[in-house]
Amino acid sequence: MSRIRQVLGLYQNNRTIREIARITGISRNSVRKYIREYGDGADITGIDDTALGSIVHPAETGSFNSERHVALVEHFGKEKSHLVKRRGNKQVIWEEYRQAHPDGYSYSQYCLLWRQYLKGMDISLPQHYGPAEVAEIDFAGSKLGYVDAETGEVVDCDIFLGVMVFSGLVFCRAVHTQQFPDVAACIGRMLAAFGGVPTGYIICDNMATLVKKAGREEPVLTDACEQMAEHYGTCFSPARPYEPTDKPYIERSVSIAYDRIYTPLRHRTFHSLAELNTAITAQVEKLNARPFRKSPLSRMQLFAEHERPLLRPLPATLFTPRLLRMGTVEKNNHVYIIHETSKVMYHYSVPWQYIGQRVRIYYDRDTVEVYLDDVTRQRIAVHRREGTAIYTTLEEHVPPSHRAIVARRGWTNDYFYRIADAIGPCTRLVIERIIARYPNRTQAYRTCIALVKLNQKDGFSGRLEAACRRLEYVEKPSLNMVKNILAKGLDRAPADLFSEQCDKPVQPPHGNIRGKDAYR
Repeated sequence: MSRIRQVLGLYQNNRTIREIARITGISRNSVRKYIREYGDGADITGIDDTALGSIVHPAETGSFNSERHVALVEHFGKEKSHLVKRRGNKQVIWEEYRQAHPDGYSYSQYCLLWRQYLKGMDISLPQHYGPAEVAEIDFAGSKLGYVDAETGEVVDCDIFLGVMVFSGLVFCRAVHTQQFPDVAACIGRMLAAFGGVPTGYIICDNMATLVKKAGREEPVLTDACEQMAEHYGTCFSPARPYEPTDKPYIERSVSIAYDRIYTPLRHRTFHSLAELNTAITAQVEKLNARPFRKSPLSRMQLFAEHERPLLRPLPATLFTPRLLRMGTVEKNNHVYIIHETSKVMYHYSVPWQYIGQRVRIYYDRDTVEVYLDDVTRQRIAVHRREGTAIYTTLEEHVPPSHRAIVARRGWTNDYFYRIADAIGPCTRLVIERIIARYPNRTQAYRTCIALVKLNQKDGFSGRLEAACRRLEYVEKPSLNMVKNILAKGLDRAPADLFSEQCDKPVQPPHGNIRGKDAYR
């Protein structure tokens, strides 16, 4: 506006258009336009820049307040989702607009005003975080892979990325899947590479392995994700659905990874996941050591100086995912889990006061923990997963009445060993294995009583030792096994039939069994 004022002032001082153009550096046609729009002889000293602009450029300033422009803005608001996400053709949408508004804008003006409309709508909010405060994680859309050396098959791998927001330090690793064990391993390795845990939180995408229920206001994390957050002393903050601007730093890091990691590796062939990750790590080190475009500092220098001293210390061990099983404390004050591979049920004791209550059973390869399934989430039992015992029972979990009965009857391990020794060594071995199988003494002793009574039962008298001899090579004998042997008379079968040293079972003699001569 100052140059326009200069033009109009010189014109009022009777300067020619050629002189005005030479003095101001404006073309003669533009000088003529300003003089024509404003007019001759008007006083401009008391007019502000806005009023002067409305006089000099009436078409530009007034058109945005016209009914035609207001109608166009309403049209853009209705069709924004189709135009932005390319769900509809712009030409077709413009034709529909002209049918509804015959006096509307031409297609070229329509496209120009649409770009101006987007500039006013797509305004980003700058997000500022302090050093060591926030990290962001996500998976890249494109994959890398390796060729299996044995089969020649190309194995595609997902690429996990993490970034410290303040310094931009990048972490990258290839994994086979996006399942929780792989995601947890990547997060653990990322924090180990950073040398600590962010003081604030970790922003993540709404991946199913971490987020149970996505939401703009109150997303729900999975139990495994909450366990991992508790283990590392941090928390996870999922971004809003379909809002990548909530995690702009990791989105930008993915684009940088395509340029600085994917591109240098595009012509290389790898034959294992470890080999691929070694190459990725080398490229990440180069990226983090590379100076910024507008700064002499690198990501690693910025991180080492401002963030690494502020990170929280890492726990002594990496997070190990735990499995969850919901259950109810049974009447024998035990809960059970099913082994991951053998599918055998293993029972673990719980204080008898919680019989019938719903519990949450968390277990991994080393421990089993039982928590109440209520608002308190109180831990009521913890066991080590040791040995092959089907029942693991702690003495303090047994009801006092059961302990009193055992004590009153004088049942002890030595008591049953003495009874078994009087019958025979094989009976002693079966008794020992039954007691070892059922650490719950009440249950084990009841089985032992039933077993030794078989030696006096009608029809089975004096046959218990021979029956137990058939179970000499069975690691987990049971009462039913002994009963079946006695009922079917297998205790009278030849000894070699059940011998472990025998390469193949001995065929018992029978009149209806044909020999090899029948097949000549």
